Amino acid sequence: FPVVGCTNSLASNYLSTATKDDGQCAIFISGCMASSATNYNSLATLNSAVSCVFPVSGCTNSAASNYLPTATIDDNSCVISISGCKQAGATNYRSDATIANVSACIFPVLGCSNRKADNYLSAATEDDGSCQIKGCMSLVALNYDSSASYGSEADCQFPLPGCTDTVAVNFLSSADIDDNSCQWEGCMDSTAKNYNAKANIAIKSTCSPPSSPPTSRLLTEVVPVSMRRALSESGNAESCQVEYGGCTFYLP
Repeated sequence: FPVVGCTNSLASNYLSTATKDDGQCAIFISGCMASSATNYNSLATLNSAVSCVFPVSGCTNSAASNYLPTATIDDNSCVISISGCKQAGATNYRSDATIANVSACIFPVLGCSNRKADNYLSAATEDDGSCQIKGCMSLVALNYDSSASYGSEADCQFPLPGCTDTVAVNFLSSADIDDNSCQWEGCMDSTAKNYNAKANIAIKSTCSPPSSPPTSRLLTEVVPVSMRRALSESGNAESCQVEYGGCTFYLP
């Protein structure tokens, strides 16, 4: 006859001699049956309370002063400690600092930061507008200094007026601007061969007489006979010259 019993070796009522399973096997699974535990086992049939691991709320940020190494759930209670300067007006002021560190504060040094100034302060970190710069403050001076805050005319180099034309008799090599005072010597006789239109100081002795009129031979060679005869017979002074072929000819 068959032996009826539990044939599941995992069951607590397992019957090793059973040849037919009776459906009465009692299988026990030990585990944490607390649903709030992090290791809750929904398949467990035998509660093992000592094995349950429950979540621990706390600060999980290791940089915080209240860090809890055993915390498994962050509860937003972390306190981050930031040491820094909390002094208003400091160049390194930190609004997020939680621990005031007065010794860390760096305050600005007011003073003149312009190296050209007489009162330049190398340690200054913020210019206070106190710079004193000596220089020429005249806008018409050659060495006008827009950054100067004080000075006198003695500090200025004003332009020297004079004649800047190198061929003029009164040329002034040190002149900065031409004052229209240049004087040029030369022949001012417009009929002279060496007439100088630029000259404003007349030197008559330098003037060369105009070109000599053509000779009577040239006139007789160029002007027709009929015209020469008419000029000779007229007998007045104006008849002593004739325009012919674009040139002026004179009778001898």
